Amino acid sequence: MDDLRVLFWLLKGIAKLLFVLFRTVFRMLRWLVRRVRPAPVEALAAPPTMTRVPSAPPPVKRSAVEALTAKVQALATLARATDGRCATSSLCAPLQPTLRDFLLPRLQEMQAELRRVHTAAQVDRIAASLRYLNALTQLLARMAEQRADPNLDELIDDADTLAEACYRPVVDYCRTNDVPLSSNRTAAVFGDDCSPSLGRIDDPTGLAILHLPWKWLAEVHRWPAIGHEVGHDFYASVAGLDEQLLRQQGLSDVVDQGQVVDRGQAVTSRDVDRLVTHWRHELVADAFGVMMLGPAYAVTTATILAQPDEPGEVLAAQTDGDEYEVHPPGHLRVAAVCRLLARLGHGALGDELERRWRDQHGDPAAIFLQCDSGWLRVGDQPFIKRAVALTSALYSEGFAALREIPLASMPGFDFGPREHEAALRVKDAFLTDKQPRPTDARLLIAGAVLAWAQRPADNVRLLRAARIAVGRLPLPVPGAAVTATSAGRPASIRALVRDAIILDVLLSPPQAALALAKAGRRR
Repeated sequence: MDDLRVLFWLLKGIAKLLFVLFRTVFRMLRWLVRRVRPAPVEALAAPPTMTRVPSAPPPVKRSAVEALTAKVQALATLARATDGRCATSSLCAPLQPTLRDFLLPRLQEMQAELRRVHTAAQVDRIAASLRYLNALTQLLARMAEQRADPNLDELIDDADTLAEACYRPVVDYCRTNDVPLSSNRTAAVFGDDCSPSLGRIDDPTGLAILHLPWKWLAEVHRWPAIGHEVGHDFYASVAGLDEQLLRQQGLSDVVDQGQVVDRGQAVTSRDVDRLVTHWRHELVADAFGVMMLGPAYAVTTATILAQPDEPGEVLAAQTDGDEYEVHPPGHLRVAAVCRLLARLGHGALGDELERRWRDQHGDPAAIFLQCDSGWLRVGDQPFIKRAVALTSALYSEGFAALREIPLASMPGFDFGPREHEAALRVKDAFLTDKQPRPTDARLLIAGAVLAWAQRPADNVRLLRAARIAVGRLPLPVPGAAVTATSAGRPASIRALVRDAIILDVLLSPPQAALALAKAGRRR
């Protein structure tokens, strides 16, 4: 019995010893496992926490600020001098709002900004703005200098007067009906041999620059082109008008408007739509010219664009890179102008002018679209009809941008039969060496162009008489007939200078005449 008890306690002791041994081994293994176990994936993916200290902007160089301040002060001095010159000349009135309400205050603000500048980025921003203000100031100084020149003031006065007469219906209507305009006045500047153009500058006071070439002034039939350029400015000045016209004509979703056609594909109505959309700004400007000057504008367009010795040129749609040039073929422009005349009540006259144009160029019935591998001949009627539909809608339809009132219902936009009859009376006065009575510059220029069309050999005399009638400046020249019979009278210095300029242009060598002809194709 005692032996069994001893054996039991012995076995129990061995069991306890094994338990302790196994427990010790297990704890040791667990400790080792914990020591060598890899870190969690999240801990490995997360970068160590770092505190980023923002780098300070590069310090401004005081020398750069001082140099820029000196330039601003010099420009402000020039602007004040230009403003002072403008105060002494009535011709500079269109420039004064730009100088006094925009340019001088902006230069003053810029000087204050330079006193508070702290970073190089601020200096760079001010320098970029100053470059634009410098270009604008130099342009205004040049224009003020021209307008103060007694040998040029009459030329500028004539151009400004016609431009103002073309813009007056727009400005009056928009002012009365609360239609905002981004540009509401023009001022002419002369120089170079370029085509007439109207530049819209970043001027919140609404000035647009009418750039006219010297040689262009020598031919009376070119003066209605001013109406075309003002038309560009009008169309761009009325916010939303372009988008609404395109939407009304179903052209708002046209893409790749000017892309050159693929010779391997047939020209579809979709191509007609996109090309007319691409050319719309020139077509609209032509339509505005018709509204402002009636049949006289059609005479101008047909004369400037005519190329009877190279009739293919007026049919060709030229390219500019991988797109067509923004000016449509001359044939399309003339046909669209003539047909729009019918909407203004001049159907028979428009038909006659288009017939003369077609006879002059071999009765064309197509236009040519340049493509990668040559030219495509396409019928002209789909393009003409689409262009006329576009310009007629602008004339006769109401648009929200213009308070739903059609241009045809606005005073001054409808150069109808009554206005044409007045222009014909002016024409007769010019042809018979009488002083025309109307004071509207549009009627005077329209009459002069119609007189020139009947008697082109009298260009110089008609141009001089028209400019004397149009201008607002008091001239030391006879107010009555200005003809060859007045040659015995003493001429003013201004008249002599003007005639010298005109004769110099007319007697220019053939190279100059060729340059003028090329420039006249695009305006």
